[in-house]
Order: sequence, then C-alpha cells, then structure tokens
Amino acid sequence: GEFENIDWLGRVDGDSVIVYDRRNLRFSIFDLDAKLVPSITAAEGFFGVAGRFADGSFLIPPSVSFSSSDAPRNGLVRDSSRIIRVLASGSETDTLMVLIGTEIILHHTPTRMSARLAPFGRVTRVAVGDTAFHTVTSDTYEIRTWNRDGRLLRVLRRSIEPAAVSGEDIDRLKAEELENTQSDNERRELEGTLADMPYPDRMPALRRLHAAAPRFPAQ
Repeated sequence: GEFENIDWLGRVDGDSVIVYDRRNLRFSIFDLDAKLVPSITAAEGFFGVAGRFADGSFLIPPSVSFSSSDAPRNGLVRDSSRIIRVLASGSETDTLMVLIGTEIILHHTPTRMSARLAPFGRVTRVAVGDTAFHTVTSDTYEIRTWNRDGRLLRVLRRSIEPAAVSGEDIDRLKAEELENTQSDNERRELEGTLADMPYPDRMPALRRLHAAAPRFPAQ
C-alpha cells in the first residue's frame, strides 16, 4: 500500500480521492475517512493522468518521451503524441487519436541529452469532463470536443491575433528561471542556455485548458 511515485490526484463525487502511482502502475481510491477502496492496476505505465470519466475510465494526457539512445537532434522539436484511454479495470488501453505534440527544445552532447519545454512554445493540452474531453494544440484558437470513444462532437473557434512576444516577456522568463539556480556554475550554464534559446515572435493562441470539475458517483 505504500507509494513510490505519486503522479496524479483526482476526485470522485467530491469526497473520495484517486491517486495514481506511476512506479507501481496503480490507481488507489480512498474514501472521506482515508479508507482504501480496492485499487486498480494499469497494464502499462504512463507519465500522468488528465482526468477520469463518469464510467470510471481514465484519459492519459498527450506526452512525448525522449531517450539518450534516440538519433541526435538539436533545437526545436515538435513530435506527434498519443491520447490514450484506460478502461476502469485498468487492464486494457485504447489509443483514441494521435495529435501534434508540444514544442520541445532538445540538446544533444556526446555525454548527455536534455529536453525542456520551448519558451512561449505551442503546447497540446486536454481537459476531461464526465462524458467528453477537449483538446487544444494552441496553433490557433480552436477547442475540439470529443466523446470518450474519440468521436468529434464540436469545434469552437475564435478569430484572434496572438499577442507578440516582447523583450520584456523574454527578460521576465529569464529572471524567473535564473531565480531558482542553486550555484554560480548552474547560473552561468543556464544563462548560456537561455541566451541561445529560440524565442517565437508570437505567444501561443491557447496555453491552458480547464473543464468544470466532474461530478459522478464512485465506481
């Protein structure tokens, strides 16, 4: 019953909590008195959970993984990513769709590989409701709504001009990141990284997406 890597917390009916332990591939449900309800074991590991549908199934957010064994790539990368639904039993998964993923900055050296979110980059996000979920890729102001089986229900668009990325925006981003450095060497290294980073001319059209908190009975 111990946790090794808590990756996500979610609510059920307002008074129960679901905890996803990525290391143990386990969804644990606790009632209001912290009593453990029988847990669910997933068939494979994920990097997080976007939310839970009313039927008890889970939606896994889009994610892209990189490894040092990959072919060397440097600079701005935007690969495709899967959106996965895990059934309530945890034993089966279903890839609902493949979307363009989040912009990442990759840096390969002979000894290591690093990956980080691109500053002011385009991101792919999902938000989960009771029976449907919503996606954005932030290239334009467009929100797509899908049922839990991956069928498109509607598209919401707005015609807007994304805000320009100013020098003040870049300076503020650099200051915020440098504030968290722990040593002079780390600060100098990060200053060099931020100086060489590509910065876009425009902000993403959308960067975050939220759905109203779902309300459904515990399974």
